[in-house]
Amino acid sequence: MKLGLGLYRHMLTPENFAFAKQAGATHIVAHLVDYFRGGSHVGPDDQPTGTDWGWGLAGDPGSLWTADELKGVRRSVEDAGLKLEAIENFDPAHWHDVLLDGPMRTLHIENVKTIIRRVGEAGIPIIHGVLLLQNESQAKERCLGGESNRGSETARAAIEALRASVSIPTSLT
Repeated sequence: MKLGLGLYRHMLTPENFAFAKQAGATHIVAHLVDYFRGGSHVGPDDQPTGTDWGWGLAGDPGSLWTADELKGVRRSVEDAGLKLEAIENFDPAHWHDVLLDGPMRTLHIENVKTIIRRVGEAGIPIIHGVLLLQNESQAKERCLGGESNRGSETARAAIEALRASVSIPTSLT
């Protein structure tokens, strides 16, 4: 099993990498979307709650992540003795019309293909993307129906991971 820590772009710092290692993480999942680009939200927090300001803008629609940029992120993580295991999601500015069937759909499909190639070229093994659904009933079927429940599966996996390192009463599972 791998223990990783997810970090937003502004959190990809030596201090946070040291914290990840102290916490026992061996891998990093980087969320490169910079929702605070060009906004007035300033502060050390990464969860702007309590206001109606929201998450802000997504990335620059005219600038895709480059292979060199991705390699730089990977190297900074590796220099700290960790592994960059995944990029968390694509930037909505680069692909939203794929989801929305909008006027830039063809361009955005090419954007996604380009980003996938660049992530591979950078030696990053995983891109964690958004699950696309047709409707609410499909969403419920995928997460609640059938023989799997992603929430319960995730909770069980987290408890098993913790149980491997500390004593957790069986009654909590």
